[in-house]
Amino acid sequence: MKIASVVWKDACHSVDDREISEVSELRTLREVGWLAAETEESITLSIEEPDGTTIRNWMTIPRSAIVSMRTFPVSRFFPEGRKRK
Repeated sequence: MKIASVVWKDACHSVDDREISEVSELRTLREVGWLAAETEESITLSIEEPDGTTIRNWMTIPRSAIVSMRTFPVSRFFPEGRKRK
């Protein structure tokens, strides 16, 4: 399992009054989480550590929307020998 940092472009929605010139841009979003799944079309991040067969608190991001993605070994954040809570 790896941990991923993802930057992607996404749609936005608002009910506020705005100038048209202010609303034509996509939003740049960032997320860090457990890299739970990857396909040719998407990646899935989990905020909570997957137990191997199930996940909670997850989001799937289309690869076509990803601007950048970096992956890290879990050991970078949770060195062996250190107890996880």
